[in-house]
Amino acid sequence: MSVLNKYTKPELAHIVDMFNIDMKIKDLQKTKKEVVKQMEEKGVHTKFKDKLPTKTEVKKMVQNDKKKPKSKVSKLLKGQKKITEYIK
Repeated sequence: MSVLNKYTKPELAHIVDMFNIDMKIKDLQKTKKEVVKQMEEKGVHTKFKDKLPTKTEVKKMVQNDKKKPKSKVSKLLKGQKKITEYIK
């Protein structure tokens, strides 16, 4: 089990934004499992393991990101069709 599995999709989008990981919005719109797999292929779980924020810290950061229209989180949420899309 990867260290990235504990994060939700918006939290993963924030981590991508936070560390300037080369992923596009269309990549982040895939299922959480696919997003985690792609992040693992890029080595995020090993490169940034010690720098990854805790679950509560990243949750607060996501709330702030939702207010910023240029953040990956708000762009991801705009493309969301149903609220249940994040429950995967």
